[in-house]
Amino acid sequence: MPFVSTKFFQPIPRPNLVARQRLVQKLNQILADGRRLTLVCAPAGYGKTTVLAAWLGQLGAEWPHAWLSLDELDDSPQRFWAYLLSAIQRLEGIAASQTLDSSIQVLQNNSDTDLTALLTDVINALSTHSGHYLLVLDDLHSLQNQQIYETLSFFIEHLPPCLHLVIATRVDPPLPVVRLRARGQLGELRSADLIFSVAEAGDFLEHTLGLDLPAAAVQRLQEKTEGWPAGLQMAGLTLVEQESAQPGHAPGISADGQQRYILDYLFVEVLQRQSPAVQQVLLATAILNQFDASLARALTVVFDAQAAESVSPALLQTLENANLFLVPLDDHHSWYRYHHLFAELLRHHLERNHPQQVSALHNAAAAWFWEQWQRSDSGPEQRQYRWLEAAMQHALLGGDVATALTWFKATWQQAAHESQVPLVCSWLEKLPEQQVQTDLAINTAGSWIYWLSGRYYEAHTYLQRTFKILGVEPTPQGVADLPAEHAHILTLLSFFTMRSGEIANAFFFANRALETSMPDEHLGRGVSGFSLANLYRLDRQYTQSYDTFAQAYPHLILGKNYIAATSSVFYLAQIDLHRGHLARAEQTCRKALAEASNLQLEHLNNIGCIWLALGAVKLAQNHLEEAEDALQRALSKLRYTHMDDMKRVLYLNLWQLETLRGNLPAAQKALDLALEAAQRLDFVLLQLESGACQAIHWLENGEETRAYAWLQVIQLERILADPRHAEYYANLSAPAARILIHQRRYEPALQLLNAVLPVAAADERRYDQALLLLQRAALYLCTNQRELAVQDVQSAVSLSAPDQFVSLFLLCDPAVQKVLVTLQPQDAVQQLFVSQVLQAITREAPTPQRPSVDLVEPLTERELEILVLIARGYSNQQIADELYIALFTVKKHISNILGKLGASNRTQAIAKARSLSLL
Repeated sequence: MPFVSTKFFQPIPRPNLVARQRLVQKLNQILADGRRLTLVCAPAGYGKTTVLAAWLGQLGAEWPHAWLSLDELDDSPQRFWAYLLSAIQRLEGIAASQTLDSSIQVLQNNSDTDLTALLTDVINALSTHSGHYLLVLDDLHSLQNQQIYETLSFFIEHLPPCLHLVIATRVDPPLPVVRLRARGQLGELRSADLIFSVAEAGDFLEHTLGLDLPAAAVQRLQEKTEGWPAGLQMAGLTLVEQESAQPGHAPGISADGQQRYILDYLFVEVLQRQSPAVQQVLLATAILNQFDASLARALTVVFDAQAAESVSPALLQTLENANLFLVPLDDHHSWYRYHHLFAELLRHHLERNHPQQVSALHNAAAAWFWEQWQRSDSGPEQRQYRWLEAAMQHALLGGDVATALTWFKATWQQAAHESQVPLVCSWLEKLPEQQVQTDLAINTAGSWIYWLSGRYYEAHTYLQRTFKILGVEPTPQGVADLPAEHAHILTLLSFFTMRSGEIANAFFFANRALETSMPDEHLGRGVSGFSLANLYRLDRQYTQSYDTFAQAYPHLILGKNYIAATSSVFYLAQIDLHRGHLARAEQTCRKALAEASNLQLEHLNNIGCIWLALGAVKLAQNHLEEAEDALQRALSKLRYTHMDDMKRVLYLNLWQLETLRGNLPAAQKALDLALEAAQRLDFVLLQLESGACQAIHWLENGEETRAYAWLQVIQLERILADPRHAEYYANLSAPAARILIHQRRYEPALQLLNAVLPVAAADERRYDQALLLLQRAALYLCTNQRELAVQDVQSAVSLSAPDQFVSLFLLCDPAVQKVLVTLQPQDAVQQLFVSQVLQAITREAPTPQRPSVDLVEPLTERELEILVLIARGYSNQQIADELYIALFTVKKHISNILGKLGASNRTQAIAKARSLSLL
């Protein structure tokens, strides 16, 4: 989604602006004192923006700065942070930050973002920069969203040393202002600082407005306006064209008049001195946050078609030059906004004197923005949702609810599929409740939108209202005769019944939805199939689940539900992995990644699900470099999401990767993150399965007592007492058996393994069977039943050889690994597999293709490839592109290369490599 460039435009101070050096000096001193935040807080009309713009114009080159203007349309955490980070990116010296690039892309293209995780990475990346940078957030008071202020507080509390933040606002924001002030980290400008002194008032009236008044008249004006810059400017404008103005004359302002009354009086004076055509242009555009000549012309027609013909860029430039409170928003002076206080006065005057025109103006604005939206509707990368957002806003403000409802129905699905779920939610919340309650399409949309955003209570409310409108009960009997066009409602109903544990009803609703969906209704068939496939998966009907996911996937792609599509690929690969079809799982992932690339979907966070599935496959095959590359790509996508189910699996795979490498601290770190993700899921079984990995980690690291305690947590006796429990807790069985064997409790260990092995066999989970057989073989060896152990190892090899389950054998008991040495493989495939496993067990390090005689630790084959590219002058990104690996992986390899060569930079590494004949 493209940014609105005018929001980054820093106002340009006028050449004849009052030089307010005392304020400039105070701001400079705040910087010199090393404060973290500057707060410029005062009501409208105090010149906050003007003072900051003038100050920035005087800052030296050692303080590169950026500007962001905020308004009520930015009141979404995703949008706010996308704009704020883009503003930082515009700072000279920071622009090339890959972390900022990826973070902005995540925020623009994904509606489910873990902002704390994302901001942590941004803060860490910015903390590596030296120098000084400054960012201004103007009009922060426009925002009300509590999450924005919570995340902004986090950002300020951990603000990188290189960055100074300036906030301009009308009211004190809900930020840790008191704490920062107490720590001496806050600088402030308040109303008392911003008012004009008598000298500044005289300077302003003379040099900005061209009024030559005696000192007594200036003092009188300053006193009656109380130094209020907006009041002084309005008073000065009333004098500019007064032919009768004499030295000492000032507008007839009551000495005890309050600011608002003074301003209302002066505003009318200024407005009435404009030509009728100019007055109509000013009032017509009063409802807009910003406008150009085309938009101003479209609205002025509402007042007078002839006056509209006079609207041009030249006219707007004339109004700007006449000091009529127009603020240019770009270097070309094409787009403008009014000074906020002047805009409020214009709107007040419009509503009081032309109330019948207000709705017509909003409707004209809505039509203009809708036309711009339709012109921009050429693809997700080019689509300008700001036009659609503005069209919806003005249609509702103009009371044209029918048009707003029509536009909502026409666009909500497209917007939702293009990661605009928060935006659609905001539209829904603004639609009049009276019209929404009885509209079937809107309630259906509401149930889907809130479901997608994780707001299940609201989703259920809309779904219940949908069935009320249809006049049927949400039961199998009630929906039996529901027409085909409502199949998608049944799909959503299946999600809710599955969530509440009513599996039988969930199956009925999902099957019914799929049966009644039309063949070319891709979205409905895709989502219905996805729901049914998940039910089969949870019910351990893996063949049906696999087939249903495979059938749903193309419909989901054609229906543009990419979230469900990528999740389908993950589950297809996971089912294949556990059933031992690793080659097919890899093929499924790579085909899906290629399709995502063709559809330009690489920016979606959910693509991380496919990389995760691929990484798990490569890990099972012990292709560790490929596994790491895929898992790091998955991490780069999933780390900023709330997809804790996927993150749990990701971190467990990283734990296994680091365990295979012998990097125990990194393994424990990954395990901690997996346990945290499981805890957030609030799903006991997944928490227990993650805890099983922790128990094995404890066991491997000599913390037997803690590992033994885990057996009490899972209530092992209960599992052993009922075979149904053994099936349900199948994923806990191998770790539990391993701990029992370590305790020499062989009988319950054997009982457990014998209970779950038939379950794995019945489910055709070859990978899980092999794991359990290796565990039972370890038990048989401990009880001197070698012949049975050899049989189980042989069976495990038979299951593992076709698709290369190498990692299972690397992680099993060393005594079991020794059985492989004397094993008699049954065919050539098994013989090759056993040979590969034994080589992997005994291999200490890969043998490089080139000599490295003087190195303590030789370079790997991949490191040698990268070394050659470094010598050719390739950047990190170019190396990643050349070798098709992640940038993270490149950086890690280069760090290893530098360490092995004893070099501190690339130049030294190349020189050392040449001396060793590596290049």
